[in-house]
Amino acid sequence: MTEFPSRPPLPLSALNALTESELTRRRDEAWGLVRACRADVSPGNVLALLNHATDHRAVNPSGIVYHPAGLDYRVRVEAISAGPDPSLVVSLVGGGGGEAIGVEWSDDRTASELVADLDEQLDYESDSPQLRLDAVALFDGIIATAQVGFEARLGGVPPDLARPTPTPVPSDVWPIIEVVNRQWAVTVAGVESIERSWRIPIDQLEDLATVEQAAAQSWVRVPEMEAACEEAVLVLPWFDLRA
Repeated sequence: MTEFPSRPPLPLSALNALTESELTRRRDEAWGLVRACRADVSPGNVLALLNHATDHRAVNPSGIVYHPAGLDYRVRVEAISAGPDPSLVVSLVGGGGGEAIGVEWSDDRTASELVADLDEQLDYESDSPQLRLDAVALFDGIIATAQVGFEARLGGVPPDLARPTPTPVPSDVWPIIEVVNRQWAVTVAGVESIERSWRIPIDQLEDLATVEQAAAQSWVRVPEMEAACEEAVLVLPWFDLRA
């Protein structure tokens, strides 16, 4: 797995040396990629979005995660940029970790076809249709993760892409792995608020062996924080973040 350098993220304040035109160009490019993905969820567009987000330290370079509602599985999306043929690998990982089911997303398949392929490989407890992966919800979640990261790194969110919250994402949020809810995200540094500067560091989380232990901590104060801590206990071990 890709190792992540142990250095802090690049906040907007660190871009002060850039000219206003260069900062505007970077913002326009980032938000243009978000719009392109929302208009056409293709492997080329999603790959360009994740690569750009990685370049700006907006997301974890070894993959981001989305948790479909009602399923024990998580979806991990990783941009593989090494080699002559960059690609996207979309994997399903069970709630307990373990071996992932990975599918490379090729240009000849739509998002719906990719999700149908993943669906066929799942061992469902029920044939109820609401347990099936939803292609729209899945990629909305992936795009939204990059969008939150861009908001932290670059700011300047256009009105048509503004999230339904008046509070901007703090600029000191570390690269994001998963947006758990509207208040909390799992990042390469632990669990962080995306409404104000508040972090539960990875050192404080790594001694928790189960989600039950995470939920029982005295510093877990609200249900949204509890959900994020439980998710972090499951997801963080999938990544080597100790470079």
